[in-house]
Amino acid sequence: MIYLFEWAWDLREKGQVLGIVDPSLMEFNKDEALRVILVALQCTQGSPHQRPSMSKVVGMLTGEVEVAEVVTKPSYVTQWQLRDVNRSYGVTAGSYSESTTSDYSKQKEIQPLTLSPMMTGSSHEGR
Repeated sequence: MIYLFEWAWDLREKGQVLGIVDPSLMEFNKDEALRVILVALQCTQGSPHQRPSMSKVVGMLTGEVEVAEVVTKPSYVTQWQLRDVNRSYGVTAGSYSESTTSDYSKQKEIQPLTLSPMMTGSSHEGR
């Protein structure tokens, strides 16, 4: 199984970032597409400190701020790749537990949260 992020990063590492664009598009602005893809890749960084702020994202998308080149593949993409390799060879880790789709279907239905008066603003205390 290949994940979307994994596929996108693989194309980026091969220098084929525009391969992400839908091949059925007959015409598109390559510079704009490249800008959007590079911004999206920056937004996938695992650490919040490595991701751009929303104001910077808007600036990059509008062309007001230069789009920095993304150099670091998020660690979770590498972890997915390792997990898939281990799965294909039947390797399991003692501390690693995995949930499957069928596990989720067996779970009880989750009840909605009940908000406290402080959260709903229905407290009658004056301030």
